[in-house]
Amino acid sequence: RVALDRVGREIRLSVTDNGQGIPDDADRARATERFVRLEKSRSQPGSGLGLSLAKAIMTFHNGRLDLLPADPGLSVVMSFPEREDR
Repeated sequence: RVALDRVGREIRLSVTDNGQGIPDDADRARATERFVRLEKSRSQPGSGLGLSLAKAIMTFHNGRLDLLPADPGLSVVMSFPEREDR
């Protein structure tokens, strides 16, 4: 599911799946670090860079990337500050 919302002075784009998710708070925090592969994902191909790149892009644009539990699954929320010149 993909949703776009305005919350206060932020625009939030969220992408939510119904997969196995990342139930542990500490694992969700680690998941955005470079080259981190959580135990559940080690059998899948990849280098552990996707979420860290997404977080770096959001930071560059003065935004925020949050990983939130969904039942079931995971919700990735990208929060962008509202532009001042509007």
